[in-house]
Amino acid sequence: MIRRLPIRIRITLAFAAAMAALLAAAATFLYVRLGTDLSRNLDQELRQRTQDLAGRAADPTATLAGVAESTLVERGETFAEIIGRDGRLIDWTSTLNATTLLDRVELASAQRGTIFRTLPEVPGLDESARLLATPITRGGRSVVLVVGATRQNRAEALASFQS
Repeated sequence: MIRRLPIRIRITLAFAAAMAALLAAAATFLYVRLGTDLSRNLDQELRQRTQDLAGRAADPTATLAGVAESTLVERGETFAEIIGRDGRLIDWTSTLNATTLLDRVELASAQRGTIFRTLPEVPGLDESARLLATPITRGGRSVVLVVGATRQNRAEALASFQS
């Protein structure tokens, strides 16, 4: 069937197929690159938010609930908590409903240094989130500050790119 077509049409079809494949490859590359850049930006945002909150979290008289109304933590999209060395919650933003976000192994890792973790769902938010956990000193005690943000903005940007 294709051999009966004139050479010009066959060349045009081959060129169109090659261009479609090239455009699909370029779109896939851009989608993956955008996702990677958005993830990197979210990690940087979490680092900055951790720096912003670390001073307040180090003060045993300050509460994260008070921070929730400030510009440091956006209600519904970001959250924070302080976990003691024993795994007990010391303080948290109201969206978390007093839920510890780190298991024992992750808490032990966070006590040694900063870790990142992606959660498929955060209690109280019911959506995927990225968090950063880092050791700090609060009132002379070593604790872990956990700061997180939903991945909703990333998902929306990638969905927008697809349409």
